[in-house]
Amino acid sequence: MDRLIKLVPRLVHLREVIWDAQCAMSQRFLEAVRLCSPTCKLYSRFPRRDDAPRSLRSLHNNLQLVAIDVGLADTQFQALAALRKLLDSCPNMRRLRLSCTPGTGDPERFTLCVQGWQMPPLKYLRLRDMNLVDYRYDGWEHCVQWEALEDLECTEIGFFPAVSGSLRQLRVLGVHLPTNGSSPFTSSQYYALINFAKTSSKLESLSVTGGILFLGSDSIWERTYPSLTEIQIYGTRVTFSVPSPDNVVGSERFIELSESSPKLQKCSIDLEIVEEEWQEIHQPLQILSGLADSLWFITELELHLVRRSENPWRATLGEVRGIWEFLWRRIEQFRQNCGHLTSRPRLQTLRVVDARAGGSLDRTPRLAASEHDEEMTFEARLSERDDLAREGHANVVCLELEGLQEIYGRRPLVDELQATLMEQLTRRAQKGVTDSSGLITKKHPELFRPLKTPLLAMVGP
Repeated sequence: MDRLIKLVPRLVHLREVIWDAQCAMSQRFLEAVRLCSPTCKLYSRFPRRDDAPRSLRSLHNNLQLVAIDVGLADTQFQALAALRKLLDSCPNMRRLRLSCTPGTGDPERFTLCVQGWQMPPLKYLRLRDMNLVDYRYDGWEHCVQWEALEDLECTEIGFFPAVSGSLRQLRVLGVHLPTNGSSPFTSSQYYALINFAKTSSKLESLSVTGGILFLGSDSIWERTYPSLTEIQIYGTRVTFSVPSPDNVVGSERFIELSESSPKLQKCSIDLEIVEEEWQEIHQPLQILSGLADSLWFITELELHLVRRSENPWRATLGEVRGIWEFLWRRIEQFRQNCGHLTSRPRLQTLRVVDARAGGSLDRTPRLAASEHDEEMTFEARLSERDDLAREGHANVVCLELEGLQEIYGRRPLVDELQATLMEQLTRRAQKGVTDSSGLITKKHPELFRPLKTPLLAMVGP
């Protein structure tokens, strides 16, 4: 910490400090930033720790703090009070990510909102595992300045009928709900949600996780979204077989979506891996054919591969290139058959997330369901060279491997653990295999920590 404090005066153009560490920022460091860079913005993450109250109190009355990411257990009442004081005393706070781990505490008492108290005008609000329906309902309704929000994600929609009329600036909306049929929301709450999505003139991104897609005949698919550019569908079975079963999202739904959302460009879905369909990716698979025919208009496509059993197939750099080439040619053919003025696909980026156990609002990397596997993200990007782009050539990378190369540098690594991690990730990305004991990140997660920083998504104006 002393070295960091001495470094601050030399950073004459310092604009942002992103603090994502197990220890809190010291008062000496905060004072150095305040004196040397008074316009610098602070972003801080508070992991779920016993000393959370002290860490939160260290930032009280800080005028430079603009974003925090806080994880609490429902027994940490002192930390909750310290967070309320922080929000009260930091007038420039605009972004809050708050998650709660249920435990042995009393949920009736564990609430951030109290009568007569109001948060600062947040632009970005993430509420994970925070119940907004019953005992917190009235409090959350009145303590959040909903009219200022531009980006909201939560695990409940019980407050929607009361506040949807105030969400006039909302551009990004994400809801994460149960998939087991026992969802704690009513049809009126559900219709308030989709009515808002239909009538909003500013909503650009809609993320839906869980079982809200088939409530009644007036489904989320039968709506017009005039400003929607991105949709994410997680935790719901998606199929592109024809005809599709009644209880899954099929090709016809995406066709309806394309017709009702004229600005839609990006789509992210959970795609179930059925072993017999994925034995050989270079064959003209029905599932990829239906996907290409249904999403031919998309510029960015993200596929989260979901396994219901231990499937031996793993995505690799070569396999993802094969998926890209297949989709490109299929979309090209589809556009030709439909008589489009140009047959060239709009697709610019394909992202394949492998070894993910279902979808989530939290889109940061996580350990996979498999004991010996790590989530890997592959990205195919259309070539920047015009001649190659016309032919559909793409550059394929593994984002985790690319990220570590940037962090550790491309020079020969001196640290043995770093070198081993790079070697294992390279082998996993190229050949789809790991050692029997799994990636080294299982024993040394700190090596992978720079790629698992949810706070980075909070950085913004």
